[in-house]
Amino acid sequence: MRQLAWAALALAVLLAGVPSPVQAAKEFEGVTLNVNGYGGGFDEVLKQTVARPLKEKYGIDVVYQPGTALQAIAKIMAAKDNPPLDVLMIDSPNFPSVIEAGIIDQVTEQEIPAIRNLHKGTREFGNYGVPFMYAFMALSWNRDRIKNPPASYLDLARSEYRGRLAMFNLENNGGVLTLLAFAEASGGGVNNIAPGFAKLRELKAGLVSTPAANPALVQLFQQNEAWVAPNWSGRILALQAEGFPVELGVPKEGLYSLLSYVNVVKGTKHRAAALKYLEQAISPEAGLGMAQKFFYPPTNATTKLPDDLAKKVILYGDGVAKARFADWAAIARNRGAWIEQWNREMSR
Repeated sequence: MRQLAWAALALAVLLAGVPSPVQAAKEFEGVTLNVNGYGGGFDEVLKQTVARPLKEKYGIDVVYQPGTALQAIAKIMAAKDNPPLDVLMIDSPNFPSVIEAGIIDQVTEQEIPAIRNLHKGTREFGNYGVPFMYAFMALSWNRDRIKNPPASYLDLARSEYRGRLAMFNLENNGGVLTLLAFAEASGGGVNNIAPGFAKLRELKAGLVSTPAANPALVQLFQQNEAWVAPNWSGRILALQAEGFPVELGVPKEGLYSLLSYVNVVKGTKHRAAALKYLEQAISPEAGLGMAQKFFYPPTNATTKLPDDLAKKVILYGDGVAKARFADWAAIARNRGAWIEQWNREMSR
């Protein structure tokens, strides 16, 4: 009789047009989240590993608006009372200005328990933002050309690298981190950058180029113009995947890193759904998708990677101890002056 009763109830529910329990679980059916994107393959991975599961689990639709982080920030600043984005993706360097502008909300572990799985120390800005991806600078060299590879940032001044050394300029965050590495390895730091510029003067004559764009540095290697360079890990590993004879080395100073974050935009009409987006972005599913596509390690400490990929992802698991995170608020205060000094030094 109990089985018949349940069957009758189920039939009544269907006939009445009331959602089944599976349908009822989609508590955000009809909600659309607007998120800034970076376009291309990056957004495609997010669509598969973040947006699609959100649709399946909760009924949330996600629309990505490609562009730069600065463009996304400007859009929100121009319409604070009715923000055009619900979730904002930015990197560490953008955080000081965004916090000062008051356009993102704090998010706690109580709201998203999965935050507890993140590597300790990776939330650089307290309760602001949830980090979902690392990027770190490493040393790279052409193994067919370089038989005595660098083990330290200070090694880049070796005479044997003269005319084959490249590094980013200060328009690229990688260039800022390289200058900071020079300074700290020489007894300085973010508030005493002079030793960094002293090291730059020492190796300047050996530089073949100082590009701003990531693809430009990769191209220098591909065209055999540069044989040694500090570079972003993802770019080095992508070159390896293409079969190029480039090696990735961990400098003894550590892996100077920045993080990519997802944030709830202050004033969004869909804060609860936005929290679900952040939760999914730091899930093992999303982290593994990013790692497999871009060779970046997920921030979730419980994620398991395929053995061959895990060996390449240096910051995965216990390797996070090698990461060094910069004081981006201090960098923001000093960067303009650093760029002016860079221009003077490089024009001499």
